[in-house]
Amino acid sequence: MSLIEVKSLSFKYKDNNNLAINNLSFSLDKGRFLALMGRTGAGKSTLCFSMNGLIPNFIKGEISGEVKIAEKNVRDLQNTDTARLIGLLFQDFENQLFSTSIENEIAFLLENLDVDTIGIKEKVEELMSLLDLTELRDRDPSSLSGGQKQKVAIASILAAAPGIIILDEPFTDLDPHERNRLLELMGALKDQGKTIIFVGNEADEIMHSSSMLILNAGKIVEFGPTESIIRKRELLTDNGVKPSDSTYLISLGIPTDFRNTNKDDLPGIQVNDAEFSKLLKEDDYYRAALGESIIEADKVSFSYGNIEAVDSVDVVIRRGEFLAILGHNGSGKTTLAKLMNGLLSPVSGEMKIFNTNSREWKKKELALKVGYVFQNPDHQIFAETVLEEISFGPRNFGFESQEIEACTAEAIETLALQGYEEMDPFSLTKGERQRVAVASLLASKPQILILDEPTTGLDYKQCVNMMELLRDLNRNGYTIIIITHSMWTACQYARRTILMNDGRLIADDLTRDIFGNENILSSTHLIPPPIVEFTSYYGKTCLSLDEFKRVFTIY
Repeated sequence: MSLIEVKSLSFKYKDNNNLAINNLSFSLDKGRFLALMGRTGAGKSTLCFSMNGLIPNFIKGEISGEVKIAEKNVRDLQNTDTARLIGLLFQDFENQLFSTSIENEIAFLLENLDVDTIGIKEKVEELMSLLDLTELRDRDPSSLSGGQKQKVAIASILAAAPGIIILDEPFTDLDPHERNRLLELMGALKDQGKTIIFVGNEADEIMHSSSMLILNAGKIVEFGPTESIIRKRELLTDNGVKPSDSTYLISLGIPTDFRNTNKDDLPGIQVNDAEFSKLLKEDDYYRAALGESIIEADKVSFSYGNIEAVDSVDVVIRRGEFLAILGHNGSGKTTLAKLMNGLLSPVSGEMKIFNTNSREWKKKELALKVGYVFQNPDHQIFAETVLEEISFGPRNFGFESQEIEACTAEAIETLALQGYEEMDPFSLTKGERQRVAVASLLASKPQILILDEPTTGLDYKQCVNMMELLRDLNRNGYTIIIITHSMWTACQYARRTILMNDGRLIADDLTRDIFGNENILSSTHLIPPPIVEFTSYYGKTCLSLDEFKRVFTIY
């Protein structure tokens, strides 16, 4: 008997003419690990809401068909029953955090399920230890980094020990080390008989899942064993999923544990030294073509109360850079970025922006020079329509009417938001809201663009489109600074990388040199993409599949 049964399920949100999910039918046995994948807007989150009863019990719309959990219709379950049966991590995980401390956040559900005091204390301690939150126990969740908040939200849904755990894009704000830890935890829970449903957009994230279900426009495109579907690179790409680099290497005869494999058991490997030399020359040309210094940090430090977030950082950024700031969750990346655009002022040291101390800039004038997209787009979106949101900057910076109209139209076209103009931004998916936030930034034509997790909520095709847009802007003179936990994004697009660790800047170099240095990466718990790791092992670090094909021949 299947644990989850979805029968002829369709749903249309209120005031929306399109079906979010369209006649879905599938079943899932207990103890399975399902990867739910597909483009942004494919219906993944809607299906998640339907499986835990939020649809239609709280989120209204037109529904037909049914979802059964352990032979019970989810519409008929009481809230307490649902909480014990199904834990759901929202894609917008910040929306499920509301307590004043991490300890209280994790304990909240247990208190409402009438768990005794001793039981609550033991469970909270267990989960804080499991997710490395113990030292943060008294912190207000709102004061944490995005990745730390995401871990708190995960801990809170695990508190009731539900039999079904649904994680809607749980990796968006986690560093690679924490991602691996979460995958290990999910594997352990599956071995205990838990059923895992994992929503994501990268095939390498779900290598160990039992099965995959791919949605497109609310319909099932493919449903079957992961080991079969994960090899279909074109199918994955067409449906907004990043194909697996590990699987690609395996198809060439290179195992994932190639380091520990006898060389006689590996295929022939030929390196084209001339092509690799060309890559190094391209790196040198990039560095030589940069302009003057436009951001300078001199022994800059910043603290939140007694928590030192940035500790005596020195860094110089030149005009024309494409820079990635990397580091573990809570390492100080976002704080450093906010110091670079004047949202924060150093408690010691000096931050110069365009040769002027950041404290001396008027906020409005600096905003015209340095644009900033927040990690969570909801922190900067406020207008009633997309058009109002995107045109707000030019209007309030005193642009002429014709210029406002031209800049707004250009930003809408650049971010492919035609047709969204009169829509409420908060009715959009998180990925769409991210694009609105970037468009509102571009409309004001700043010289420096700082983007905190610019690919959050985007499927693979949208990620590529977003990063190609930033690359084009960089080629046209914009200075681009991104904060990201996506290692393939940093490798493929950033030309220079700085690494943060516990508030300190510990490395600053060309991206190829950073990712070719295993010791530096391991000290910050960063894990390179499979192709980067493989090529670095042979001393010829390639940062993308295209570079790999240029330099390496496998026979």
